[in-house]
Amino acid sequence: MPPIATRAHPIQLNPERPDPAAIGKVFAPIGAFRRNQQPRALPHLQTLADRDSKAPEVWSALAREAYEKSDLPAAEKSFTRAAALRDDGRTWFNLGVVRTRLNDLPGALQAFEKAAQHGETREPAQKEVAKVREAMKQPTAGTAPDRAMPGSTPGQPVPTRRY
Repeated sequence: MPPIATRAHPIQLNPERPDPAAIGKVFAPIGAFRRNQQPRALPHLQTLADRDSKAPEVWSALAREAYEKSDLPAAEKSFTRAAALRDDGRTWFNLGVVRTRLNDLPGALQAFEKAAQHGETREPAQKEVAKVREAMKQPTAGTAPDRAMPGSTPGQPVPTRRY
């Protein structure tokens, strides 16, 4: 299974009430996650998620981990939360990938259309929009995504580039 986006974004803090302790609680597990220390980072990230963290990096990290474990419903939930917190092309694109693998073609179309609104993901997202629209026209649109999506490889997400 190809990896999905791993680029992080700066955390948006409340400038009126900066809390250095809170910053450390968010950045430390994210930093550990990026240094391939997932066993150490995941409990802390999950605690932040349980407390409804407003840091999209927390949700993106949890989504990537769920995706790598093939827990697509958890990846979809976490990418959805990350996209709600920050309108980001890579997050929308990854959400489209996950929804495609879940055979949620209308949801994938929506996510890829949102990704196409961002410069960094415009071109590949537009290609995926076309693929999803074509798949939705096919009589096999209710089957597994690898058969529904033209040109896809069984068991692999449709995108060929990493975002």
